[in-house]
Amino acid sequence: MKKTVLTLVLALAFMPVFSQAILKHTFTNNSGGLHSVFQNSIHEYVYEILPEVSYVVCDLDEDEAITGFSVYDADFQLTKEIPFTVEGKWGIRYSSFGVVIAGKHLFNNDDKIEICLTPWKQGGKMYTMILNEDGEVLFMQEGSLISYLYKAGDELRFEISNSYDNYNIEVYATQGNFSANEMVVSTQSPYPNPASMTVSIPYTLDGKSAEMHIYDSRGVLMDIKTLNPDAERVDINVSNYRPGIYIYEYNGVSNKFVVR
Repeated sequence: MKKTVLTLVLALAFMPVFSQAILKHTFTNNSGGLHSVFQNSIHEYVYEILPEVSYVVCDLDEDEAITGFSVYDADFQLTKEIPFTVEGKWGIRYSSFGVVIAGKHLFNNDDKIEICLTPWKQGGKMYTMILNEDGEVLFMQEGSLISYLYKAGDELRFEISNSYDNYNIEVYATQGNFSANEMVVSTQSPYPNPASMTVSIPYTLDGKSAEMHIYDSRGVLMDIKTLNPDAERVDINVSNYRPGIYIYEYNGVSNKFVVR
């Protein structure tokens, strides 16, 4: 029996009608397994340029080991099935404690779909891994993928937190031919990252206040901050936080920072 973990690459389009939301689709899971929803920062790219990679579903066996991925378009039609043939048993992180990036020409110059995610080797460590639609591993590195793709001049970059090496933050540039100038990135990165005293988190609101929830890597709520719609950032005192990875969420936006 297979379990299914949902990996959301394009956020669901919520249509506000007097504080209601309209259900667009349900990915049915008949085995009763857990679902994980990961938010990507390249919504405009996925929706407007490459809608066929709007959703990625991760299939798990009865031992919760990854068996493969199914890719769906914006209309919830299956467009590609990707095998997972990496040696050993690998799991996927639950809730929002991971980032998934999918597309074409982001990490490679061929015309194959690429997915980037953070699986963990059962009984071992977490890795950041990039696969193409044939299941070929293009990149694998110890540590958790902690940032969305972001612009840095004419490059697209992402960050990995190597918690096995003093929480060092490793910054990588992608090797695809997709121009950073063609992408609109909706998530801003916290700074400094890692932090030891205070971390500043940029945000953008639509004129209404919001609450930001901060969790540790176990999902324990650490703090709630009220965001001022007239401000552009909130400063978090992390001097009493234990070293580790922390996740913040507000209005459907999620990202991470590291305390050391």
